[in-house]
Amino acid sequence: MSASVDANILVYASNEDDPGHQPAVTLLERLSAGPDLLYLFWPTILGYLRITTHPRAQRYPITPVSAIANIEALLALPHVVSVGEQDGFWATYLASGGAHARGNAVPETHLATLMRENGVRILYTRDRGFRRRLSEFLQRELTGANSSRNLVERCGDFVAGQIPSHCSAASGPSRCRIPARR
Repeated sequence: MSASVDANILVYASNEDDPGHQPAVTLLERLSAGPDLLYLFWPTILGYLRITTHPRAQRYPITPVSAIANIEALLALPHVVSVGEQDGFWATYLASGGAHARGNAVPETHLATLMRENGVRILYTRDRGFRRRLSEFLQRELTGANSSRNLVERCGDFVAGQIPSHCSAASGPSRCRIPARR
């Protein structure tokens, strides 16, 4: 099943001084080895470039040349792909909660919409706010869901939020339902 990562996973993988460095590197190595695809969406890539090169965001920022080389090395791997918005993105964004998003929820909803459009079901992140908003988004989006516990799972230091396979951009929000459990 294809997956994606939030920008913070890439940031931790580049910051050797952070305790999350080695788990992030291990996670990226595992995901990029395949056989499933690892999607790096443009907002994630650009967020990584913004954070890792900013002297106020990082104690030891890396140069833009190094940050770009890191991204190019990932994109050169056979199981790593990057795609952008598709036709109809705006309608899907609004249906994904964009009509009510503000602040940090705007880029997070952007990423969730890209995931929906491309059938990506798993997002790894260490951002607690994003995890909480992802859970809330899934609660709203998946009518009939009593709990998001099964949708957000821990993977080492990181959390994978899973969007069920029957919930895709093609199905639209009104037909995105969790099947009844028997």
